[in-house]
Amino acid sequence: MKEIMILDESHKRAFVHLISAAFEKDPLFVHLLGPEAPAGRREKLAGFLWDKAHLMAEQRLGVAQDGKLLAACLLATPESRVTPSFPMIWRSLRLLRHFSPALLQQLNAYAEQTQKHAPDVAHHYLVLIGTHPEHQGQGLGKQLMTHIMQKVKQHRTSAGLALDTENADNVRLYQHLGFDLRHEAHLKDLPLYCMFRPREETT
Repeated sequence: MKEIMILDESHKRAFVHLISAAFEKDPLFVHLLGPEAPAGRREKLAGFLWDKAHLMAEQRLGVAQDGKLLAACLLATPESRVTPSFPMIWRSLRLLRHFSPALLQQLNAYAEQTQKHAPDVAHHYLVLIGTHPEHQGQGLGKQLMTHIMQKVKQHRTSAGLALDTENADNVRLYQHLGFDLRHEAHLKDLPLYCMFRPREETT
């Protein structure tokens, strides 16, 4: 039976492996790492995002079956930290051992662009969501998204759920789930589609 679960530090390795595989051809990962980046470099970036989620108090959720992680996401809530802590800054500096300063500059530029177009009210933000390639097409991403949207609906101070996608094919998919395309920006040759889904009123 597939179940949605909160991920903790014991799930880091599985999360890193899953995201590395799921984001092999993701436009943002390709933009940052290059089109032929080895799995090890993708895993370093996925590990950094995992650590950032912990330090910024973001939620780490997954779909698992028989103890195997099949899909996962990182979700910032209105209570998540909005400014980096010293450990976050230190972790970023440690990343320099694995990536060039140019990559961190690109990550910073990406964050600036997405924050610039973020809703100016309290909201949830879907940092990333991915399904392992071996389990794509089974509705796991939709199951996780439905769970997230329900969490947003039950959160009284959240105005809704925001996300950014760099894949034009995903825009229509998210629109089908009730998201509006609020802004379209570019980071050099990388398109950024900034989307938002207002919170549904509980009945």
